[in-house]
Amino acid sequence: MARRETLHLSLLWELRVAALAVAMLVVVGTLGYMAIEGWGLLDAFYMTIITIFTVGYKEVHDLSPPGQIYTALLIVFGVGIALWAGARLVQFVVSPDTQRLLRRQRMNAAMSKLRDHFIICGYGRIGREVCRVFRRRGVPFAVGDVDEAVTSELLEAGCPVVHGNCTDDATLLALGLIHARGLVAAAGTDADNTFIVLSARAMRPDLYIVARATSPEVEGKLRVAGANRVVTPYQIGGQRMAAAAVQPTIVDFLDVAMHGAEVSLALDEVRIRDGSALAGMALVDSGIRQQSGAVIVAIKHVDGRLNSNPVPETLLGAGDILIALGTVQQLKDLAALAG
Repeated sequence: MARRETLHLSLLWELRVAALAVAMLVVVGTLGYMAIEGWGLLDAFYMTIITIFTVGYKEVHDLSPPGQIYTALLIVFGVGIALWAGARLVQFVVSPDTQRLLRRQRMNAAMSKLRDHFIICGYGRIGREVCRVFRRRGVPFAVGDVDEAVTSELLEAGCPVVHGNCTDDATLLALGLIHARGLVAAAGTDADNTFIVLSARAMRPDLYIVARATSPEVEGKLRVAGANRVVTPYQIGGQRMAAAAVQPTIVDFLDVAMHGAEVSLALDEVRIRDGSALAGMALVDSGIRQQSGAVIVAIKHVDGRLNSNPVPETLLGAGDILIALGTVQQLKDLAALAG
């Protein structure tokens, strides 16, 4: 990376020198015609330009013998400098490093506008899968990783990414921590994830944080550090394999509802906003089923209680989260009712 940056800076320096040389040549050429031929500033400048860039227009005025000699010298040196400057410009424009820099600048501009997004710390096997799901669901996110090859890959794909260690506060801030909706700590080690959670929680006490743990023993430590949820991939993988062996139909259904590439049926959560017409109504009187078609399978009340398979008389309140099953359109209609 350092060598590539050095080459890019060298090319940029050459381009600046070339631009300065052309500018000086124009100034010297203009002053020379004014001194030798006694022309005005505009005529001398125009003559210099058409001479340096070999346009081939007729001279502004007839040249004296000293002026002809001066023009010949200007052509020899001027054309050479102009061609060299043009070559440097083309090389700079088509350079892969320049294209990468432009993509990075565009990415930085886009990241500065990110709001209500998720930060994914680490693009290993877990982080990559999280990104895939977020991308499919249209959830905005930004990735931070220490591997240059990974960040280059994501940059080429147009994914918001920052090259840096997410244990550093500066990297988290560059990923838009102040305006983020949540953070997924999916680094390769428990120590890194613990430090990431500690740093993020210190800067954003209200941030929703999900952390990866390599073993159940680490779960408690990550919760103490500030994680809202801790996921142990090996434990979950074992539970899923057991369920697939014992309850394959249920697993197939949940795969379609939660992870299907072509989602005809989805399971999602919808929060009842303040001022919603649903707030204060009983589930049976809310008209959710009739107006949206979605089925309410559970309700997480604002006090933290999870009401599975709620009875029709269950009261809905602002801040409650409805866990609903339906098509994408039905869930959108439900969100409109709850908004």
